[in-house]
Formats: sequence, structure tokens, C-alpha cells
Amino acid sequence: MRRSTDYLTDRQIRSLKAQEQQYEVTDGAVSGLVLRVFPTGSKSWFLRYGPREARRRIVLGPYPALTLEKARDKARELVAGVKIAGRDPMEERKAERTARRKAETATFAALATLYVEEHAKRKKRLRAGKEDERKLRVEVLPAWGSRPAAEIRRVDVRSLLERIAEERGGVCANRTRALLSKVFSFGIEQERVESNPVYGVKRLYEEKPRERVLTEEELRILWPFLDRLQPTVAAAWRLILLTAQRPGEVLAMRWRDLERDSRGWWWNLPAELTKTNRAHRVPLSPQALEIIEALRPLTESSGWVLASRADGKRLTWLSHSSARLREWSGLDHFTPHDLRRTAATWLGRHGVRPDTIDQLLNHAAGRISRTYNRAGYDSEKSQAVTLLGNLVHNAVLPAEERSNVVRIA
Repeated sequence: MRRSTDYLTDRQIRSLKAQEQQYEVTDGAVSGLVLRVFPTGSKSWFLRYGPREARRRIVLGPYPALTLEKARDKARELVAGVKIAGRDPMEERKAERTARRKAETATFAALATLYVEEHAKRKKRLRAGKEDERKLRVEVLPAWGSRPAAEIRRVDVRSLLERIAEERGGVCANRTRALLSKVFSFGIEQERVESNPVYGVKRLYEEKPRERVLTEEELRILWPFLDRLQPTVAAAWRLILLTAQRPGEVLAMRWRDLERDSRGWWWNLPAELTKTNRAHRVPLSPQALEIIEALRPLTESSGWVLASRADGKRLTWLSHSSARLREWSGLDHFTPHDLRRTAATWLGRHGVRPDTIDQLLNHAAGRISRTYNRAGYDSEKSQAVTLLGNLVHNAVLPAEERSNVVRIA
């Protein structure tokens, strides 16, 4: 229903009451200016324009947020553009929205979101994907989130990394640099950007290979303090040393991946849980098996060997226990990964071949070795973990119970 008036006033507009059906009131002051009154009582301005046989309508805004005078000014401006310049307000508005959406999808924030959803969460292990998401959110998006990804240059990369190095350290800056390179390379594959601005930007900090290896005396000091931790947390630390596997892989150990055959117990890591994306078979020494079996009554129902307190969840971090163990023991800084390095070093000192150690550690082999050498090294790995279990057992014993003889398989 439509009503007409020669000249609307604010008083008239305020007096308009809601009805069962919406209706319109035209303003005689500006041709095509209309106020629509909805059944809810709200009111909104719109403008009709164009030739009678092809009239179009564009919404101007709600009343009273858009006052009568402002609605008239806006309507006059649009009508003049239509009559004088042949412009079409509706098409211009559509073009603006399209340009705005295009600009929004071209931001670094949009590229980062796409990278996280399509690459980090789908193709990386859970912890690595979450770390990529956290690093982008905390260290990059505050500076680059609204910037067009295609406009980021080397100088911007260098400036950001220098700030991160100053605030969070050189290692953090190096990790961020590597992540940014992955994000922009992903963007090139997705045709979101044309180049990778990280190329040509050198690492700001020269990292030295980590060399921390615990001595027998240090391990003897550390071992009793593990009993102060939750049983699953203590078991995680001990199993990292006794299996020589990566901490993240040990924490993801599942009961269904353990099996026994004529040669003993084995832990079968599926490819999706290993850093190398290659299935791995780890023999379990009697010492490691004893620790695992002690957890069976506590965690078997969860499916995870190292289950957390949360129902159905597993341990994912050991950083808090690292800090406590360093405080309690008074030892120099060490991490869970240092126990893996300690295991490998002790085996090497006691004559285990380097290729056997590499097989036990599940290090990525060269392309030719991966293609032609399919030997599983099961026998050699079994002997190595048996030797490792005996070395650890002998190291943590009191002095009067230690022996100079180390049993091998």
C-alpha cells in the first residue's frame, strides 16, 4: 500500500503507525524518495529511479538513523548522478561490494586462514598444525592481518623478523621465517599471490645443533624425581629414553599399536604419526615393557597408553614437567628431546652401528636408500634397545648395586 504527500515532516513520520502489512509513504520534495513502514514499526528509506518502464530501487538506510534531511540530500545526489552522468547506483553498490569482498580475500589474514584450514590442519600432524596456527595468530597477524598479501615485500619480512628476534629471540624469528615462506608458497599454488617475499631474506640467527647429552650421573640424579610426577608423565619421560623415539611420537602411543610375536613386544607406529611419514616398528625392551604394563590398569580403557586426566585425551606437552624437573634436580637445562639424543649417543659409545641407530631413530634416509634398501633391521634394533635398557637400568642403580657388565641380547 502506498500513500502520497506533498512534503513529509519529521512530525508526520513519527506519527506513522505500524499496520498488519507494510506500506510506503512518498516524499513530494524529492522525486522517488519513499519511506517504508514495516509491521514491526521500523521505518526505512529507499529511492526509486530510472525510466518508468524499468524502475529500480535502492535502499538508503533506516529512519531515524538516516534523518529526513539526510535522506533527501542523499536521494538528490543519486538522482543527479542518474540524470546527468547516466550512473546506476545499484550497479555501483554491487561493484563496491565485489571490490570489498575481493580486497578482504586478498589480505594476509585470509591467506593465513586458508593455509591453516587447507594445509596445516589436513597435511600436518595435529601439534604441528596447531603451532602454525598459534604462531601466525600471535606473531604475524597483529602486524599484517589487514594488509594485502600481494603487497608484502622483503623489507616488510625483514622488519617483522627483526622485531620478533628482539622480542622473542633469534630461534623464534627463524621459525617464523620458515613458516612465512610456507604460507606464501602455498599462496602461489592457490594463485593468491605471484611471488614469495621471503626468498632472499636470510635467517637472522645462526643456530647451532643441539648437543645436550645427559651423563650417567645426571640420569641417576634425575630418575628418582620422575616419581614425583603423574604416573603417565613420568612414564613418558622414561619411554622417550628407553625407546629413543621422538617425544611427540611417544606421547601418541596407542594400546592398539602394541603387539607381541615370537621375538618379543613391538610398538608399530603408523605413518601418519611419525615425523617422516613412514611407518616405523620399534622393539620394546623389558624395561620399557614394564613401564607400559604398569599403566595398563590406568589408561587402557582410553585407548592411549599415556592418557591425560581429561577423558579420552592423551598427553600433548611435557614443558611444565620439564621446568619442574630442572628445578627439583638442579641439573643444567635439558628437554625431553635430549633424552632421545642421550639414548642414541650411549648406543654409539657402546659400539652400535650408525645405520642401526638411524633405523631405530627412524631418521629419514636418502632417496636412493629409501628406494632400494627395504631391510627392516628388526634384529639389530632389538639388540640395540636391549642394550639401551640395560645401560639405563645399570646407570640408575645405587653405586653398590652397579655392575661393570652390561648384558646384550
